[in-house]
Amino acid sequence: MKTKILDKLSEIEKDKNIEILFAVESGSRAWGFKHTKNKILYR
Repeated sequence: MKTKILDKLSEIEKDKNIEILFAVESGSRAWGFKHTKNKILYR
């Protein structure tokens, strides 16, 4: 999953011509309450 997220962040950087300095996962997954119906949030 980590590789998938890093790849997506790199893709966004290239598409938008930006540099992402910090990315964090938030929501239930960040607290260890993973649920199959929850979405991954990027902020």
